[in-house]
Amino acid sequence: MGCCSSAAHSSKREWKPLEDHSCTDVPWLLLFILFCIGMGFICGFSIATGAAARLLSGYDSYGNICGQKNVKVEGIVNSGLDLTHKKYVFFLDPCNIDLVHQKIKSIALCVSACPRTELKTLADVQKFAETNGSTLCSYELQPAEYTTDPRAAKLCPKYPVPESAPIPFFHRCAPVNISCYAKFAEALITFVSDSSVLHRLISGVMTSKEIIMGLCLLSLVLSMILMVIIRYISRVLVWILTILVILGSLGGTGVLWWLYAKQRLSASALETQIAKDNLQALLIYAIAATVFTVILFLIMLIMRKRVALTIALFHVAGKVFIHLPLLVFQPFWTFFVLILFWTYWIAVLLFLGTTGSPVPNEEGFVEFQMAGPLKYMWWYHIVGLIWISEFILACQQMTVAGAVVTYYFTREKRNLPFTPILASVNRLVCYHLGTVAKGSFIITLVKIPRMILMYIHTQLKGKENACARCMLKACICCLWCLEKCLTYLNQNAYTATAINSTNFCTSAKDAFVILVENALRVAAINTVGDFMLFLGKVLIVCSTGLAGIMLLNYQRDYTIWVLPLIIVCLFAFLVAHCFLSIYEMVVDVLFLCFAIDTKYNDGSPGREFYMDKVLMEFVENSRKSMKEAGRGGGAEGRELKPMLAYHLDGRVFVTAETISCKNLLGTLEEILPKLQKDVSVWIMAKDSTFPSVHTLLDKIETASEDPVPVNRCSANNLKSAVLYIFTSGTTGLPKAAVISHLQILKGAAGLWAFGATSEDIVYITLPLYHSAASLLGIGGCIELGATCVLKKKFSASQFWSDCRRYNVTVIQYIGELCRYLCNQPVKEGEKNHKVRLAVGNGVRNDVWREFLDRFGAVKICEFYGATEGNICFMNHTGKVGSVGRTNFFYKLFFPFDLIKYDFQKDEPIRNKHGWCEKVKKGEAGLLISKVNAKNPFFGYAGNKRHTEKKLLCEVFKKGDLYFNTGDLMVQDHDNFLYFWDRIGDTFRWKGENVATTEVSDVIVMLDFIQEANVYGVSVPGHEGKAGMASLILKHNASLDLEQMYKQVVTYLPSYACPLFLRVQERMEMTGTFKQQKFQLVDEGFNPSTITDPLYFLDNSKKAYALLTKELHEMILSGKMKL
Repeated sequence: MGCCSSAAHSSKREWKPLEDHSCTDVPWLLLFILFCIGMGFICGFSIATGAAARLLSGYDSYGNICGQKNVKVEGIVNSGLDLTHKKYVFFLDPCNIDLVHQKIKSIALCVSACPRTELKTLADVQKFAETNGSTLCSYELQPAEYTTDPRAAKLCPKYPVPESAPIPFFHRCAPVNISCYAKFAEALITFVSDSSVLHRLISGVMTSKEIIMGLCLLSLVLSMILMVIIRYISRVLVWILTILVILGSLGGTGVLWWLYAKQRLSASALETQIAKDNLQALLIYAIAATVFTVILFLIMLIMRKRVALTIALFHVAGKVFIHLPLLVFQPFWTFFVLILFWTYWIAVLLFLGTTGSPVPNEEGFVEFQMAGPLKYMWWYHIVGLIWISEFILACQQMTVAGAVVTYYFTREKRNLPFTPILASVNRLVCYHLGTVAKGSFIITLVKIPRMILMYIHTQLKGKENACARCMLKACICCLWCLEKCLTYLNQNAYTATAINSTNFCTSAKDAFVILVENALRVAAINTVGDFMLFLGKVLIVCSTGLAGIMLLNYQRDYTIWVLPLIIVCLFAFLVAHCFLSIYEMVVDVLFLCFAIDTKYNDGSPGREFYMDKVLMEFVENSRKSMKEAGRGGGAEGRELKPMLAYHLDGRVFVTAETISCKNLLGTLEEILPKLQKDVSVWIMAKDSTFPSVHTLLDKIETASEDPVPVNRCSANNLKSAVLYIFTSGTTGLPKAAVISHLQILKGAAGLWAFGATSEDIVYITLPLYHSAASLLGIGGCIELGATCVLKKKFSASQFWSDCRRYNVTVIQYIGELCRYLCNQPVKEGEKNHKVRLAVGNGVRNDVWREFLDRFGAVKICEFYGATEGNICFMNHTGKVGSVGRTNFFYKLFFPFDLIKYDFQKDEPIRNKHGWCEKVKKGEAGLLISKVNAKNPFFGYAGNKRHTEKKLLCEVFKKGDLYFNTGDLMVQDHDNFLYFWDRIGDTFRWKGENVATTEVSDVIVMLDFIQEANVYGVSVPGHEGKAGMASLILKHNASLDLEQMYKQVVTYLPSYACPLFLRVQERMEMTGTFKQQKFQLVDEGFNPSTITDPLYFLDNSKKAYALLTKELHEMILSGKMKL
């Protein structure tokens, strides 16, 4: 029964076609029979519980079945009525359709007759009831009360009441006017914004229904004709199809453009909206047909050399259809059986929809629901739909396989059964139904998860994130591919079963081995054969579509024929696919038979071939083609030799260059005396003529080969500390950030990640205590083996001359550096340099653009990172203003989030459950990075308090830990990230972080200062924010500007000294007794709007000076240097 037992058979077992017939996979047949009995039980249950009566006769909203006497339902008014004479269900508002719950949102009543004319008022409804005896209002109202009772607005039908007629056999009053169905379609087709367009489309379908039916019949006839042609003229069929498809495509495209031009030139034809819609549709069709024709022509051009191989294959398949004419009608029988089963399935489904016990709903009406395990019969019924449908299709495949196998392995075709198709059906029923049941069940197991995922994808459309959408689509695609592969394998397994009467697993294994052994042949046959069959389908669709265009063109002035033509073409393709899939099936079965024939027979006496001579010639030609391709591959192999030599030469060249560094020592002779004492020079040699130059080779030779003892290693893992870098961090106070070997390696890989190579020359002007210069710059040069040009101090005036002098290709920057360069006077030849990359962070958008415009096509490689942080972003795309871009894979390895931040309380916002909340795309949020084993935070040396202050605990769930970068970032809808601002007591000036608390502590040391509130203000044309201090003087004290200047200059670095002072009488505080900064920041330092005294730090006078309007204008214009 299982695959394990079948695997015990020897793979070298002899194939004995048609010599033995035995039952296969009997347990699976019994399982399938039991399953079908279960399906029958569902049908009987739904009928026995009265569902059939409710379905056929219909029932009202109170649980009464129309046309019979009913039983009272507890708690429901108007139930239990005698409705013997009221046989039809009438809906008060039949066009109010609820698509979500698949029902009509209207009160349903049982009536004696359906209104055959439109009733426009309640008076007409009353007259209809009095004349026909059919009351269309609720049972509580009498006809005489229709026009007087105020309840009539809710209990009577919505007017005008459309003309309706009873549906045959189902006793429902359905509106005759199609406008109601158009509204239903509008709800389905949500992308149609203009409802009038949809009304015209449906009107076009209804008007052209006779033409549609005729064209569908034409496609059926054309498919039959094509099958007959395949039987008799298979040799010339390939060329005929090729020529006809090309001519048909060209002709159809030409006709479409001709009709478009004709209607465009006819002014009278554009008077109606329908004509305008048809003209637009013609243009779309003509463009699509042109694109399709060009693509088709290119494919034909590429595959023209393989057409000869397909001719022989089609010739043999044509012979099969000559001997087995009933194969042509296989799609009819299969389709007929499927229609019968689907009709039964839908009928049972409708029965299930009305079965169960009556239950009152929220509106007080009756619904029928099943309770307990019986409600899961729906799922059983759905599985039955898939399994039995696949079983029917598999029966067709087994029938075709059995018939073709009988034809192929019968040496004397005169000895074929009278009807090989019926003989194959007989063998299927007697022996192989279990195999078909098992194979179809495997397909069902794959199809059900795919359908579930498709349903989930449909329900979550527009709600899921990009990651979930990608994973869902990937899973659906993988399951679809698996289903197609299994379907193809199943078909070949059925062929193997038909040949040797083995169970499914054995047959599938044997067929798979055969297919793998002939993989190249399978690829060639499937590629060329399937393409030619596709051309046949295209021919039928084009012919039907062209006929449709000519017929529907006569109705262009009063009918939109976009939708009718689409319906016709889809039906034509479906019909062509059903018929030509039989031909494709025959080709596949023939090939497997041929492969088995060639494997176990060699043409010698006793082991003669079964195959047709034409098929053998085809295989020989294919074999010759493969041999010629193999000889071509040998030439390609010989072409690899000089490439290998090239790489070897390159390696020797590099080695020689490294060793020859000894010869370059002379170039250092002049500068050796000038080198500082702590600078050492090493040479890759055993000896040196310079006593100050150290040799390395002699020390390597004498060094022990044993591993270095652990006690001699300063570091035993990547997380060990290698150095400390003092950084102001988020709080701005000096802290020694622990830098590990892991961080050194990550920083050293930065230049490589941006595309730098060993051939680059890197220009570093930043101080080496800056992590960007030491880790990224120096470390990157060491990692790459690149040349480093180190400048002792940055000079804007000498920057580009240095770049030209040393042939610099990569520069490092911070935002201020780029601004300084842009502020230099414009000179000729500023673009005359070799710089291609600029790596750094903090450049403003306007400076970024000005830098590129002025200094040429330099790729700005902006990145984001903190010295002590565990997160980094890199802008590889060059998008102006962005520090990088995130995606699913980046967040998988470096998890981070942007969370909401309370600027008043100066802390992250937490919800009622205590968890932080993520911001939406486009909103600013605090950047936090998850701390884990892969992304550790090493903290600060000897400062546990500051280390803990940088961490956020229990952010999204209990036990999680995040690093607080202190930076506000924004992520746009394309997942680009932008630096927004710094939070808390920090702002940035001159490329450095300024801690407001540190500045305030220095200022309040003065005896005349009571309180100081330090913040940053924006200055046009400058990066970051300049420091400004709002001061409160002590009682009866005066401001000593000279003493203030001395205090800040003495105790603060130059970038931290406040440039502006503001003297206030009182300090604004928040509700939590914190200093209010935001209003002060908004007011800035404009003396025209601020009444408080303002002062400016004038370094030329070494004092604070009164900030006047003239001085303010000089600062804004850039004339006053800050």
